[in-house]
Amino acid sequence: MNNKKILFDEWCSDDTLTLFDYFKEKSATDYNLKTILTDLHLFDKLGQDQIHNGADLFYTTVMPDGRELTSDFDIAIDVVIDLSAILLETFRKGRITLKDLYKYERKDYPAFTIHADKEDLDLLLNELKAFTTNPTHYNLAEMMSSDELIELAADCNNVYEEIQCLKQ
Repeated sequence: MNNKKILFDEWCSDDTLTLFDYFKEKSATDYNLKTILTDLHLFDKLGQDQIHNGADLFYTTVMPDGRELTSDFDIAIDVVIDLSAILLETFRKGRITLKDLYKYERKDYPAFTIHADKEDLDLLLNELKAFTTNPTHYNLAEMMSSDELIELAADCNNVYEEIQCLKQ
């Protein structure tokens, strides 16, 4: 098992920051994976062959004045990868903060954990595994060199395998 701490300091996309914003805006201490997947409009797209070509993922925040603000994700597989990595850290530690994941985070937000039912976890992990076995099938491949893509797929496979071990 690889106990390397996952940090987003070196590999941090706009989608990563948008996902962090989701957690900041919710500011909860306990999350349910299915709720997160539903909020991000990811739940119904996992396992449906929609992630590889850029499924429309977003979340909506209701502002104090009642207006709705929509935050979009550009690359669906980024969200799957980032959420899997965050989930792994909560499995390892129990509770994490955004500062645990991203050293440039300035504000303290509550430590949180993510609870996951087996079925919901399997949905997410199956997509992550699909990426590791065929990363060129995903639109992310258009933005990375072959070497970077191979390295990312290997890192994702490590995350996948460690979560599989921890969920036993």
